[in-house]
Amino acid sequence: MVKVKQCEMCGKEITYQRSNKRYCEDCSKAKNRQRKIENMRLASKRIARCMVCGGPVIPGSGSFKYCAFCRTLTAKEREAYAKQKESRKIGYSLVELAALAKQYRPPYATYGKLKSYIHMTGKLPPEEYKRSDAIE
Repeated sequence: MVKVKQCEMCGKEITYQRSNKRYCEDCSKAKNRQRKIENMRLASKRIARCMVCGGPVIPGSGSFKYCAFCRTLTAKEREAYAKQKESRKIGYSLVELAALAKQYRPPYATYGKLKSYIHMTGKLPPEEYKRSDAIE
C-alpha cells in the first residue's frame, strides 16, 4: 500500500511504503551530504583531554575542561584527585627503571613489574627483594 506525505525539508509530496521516510529524493541526497560533512568535521577535531584525569572530554561547548566524571566532582574533590594522581607518577625514566630492575630479584626483576609496583605504591620494593649479587 502506497501512502503520501510531505517532505520535512521542502514540503514536496512524497510517496512511501515505510513510515520512516522523511525526505524527497533531492532533500535526502542533500541531507546525506550534509551529514557526511558534519561527520568529517567532528572526526578531524582534536580530542580534548580532561584537566584533572586526562580522560577524553566530550566535544560540545568550548568551555568544557573536565570529563563527565570529573565534572560531577566539587572543586576540592577535583584538586584532591589531581594531587593523588600526581603523587602516583613515577620519577624514573625507562633506562633508570631497567637498571633498578637488575638490582632486584623476582617478582621485581623486570622493568614492567617494577614500574607497576612503583606506580601502585609510590615507592621502591622492600629491601628484602634486593639481590645480594646486584648486577651493575
